[in-house]
Amino acid sequence: MADAMDRKHGRRRGPGPAKGSRRLAVLVVFVLVVLAVAAFALTR
Repeated sequence: MADAMDRKHGRRRGPGPAKGSRRLAVLVVFVLVVLAVAAFALTR
């Protein structure tokens, strides 16, 4: 999955893995928040 994202951005293995992992962490947190809000809205 990471390889596909890197290919879409057109650059392989940037200067360091820190930026990529931080972006991935933000994406994961965002998805978790969206799922939590959706579950809360559906179960209300």
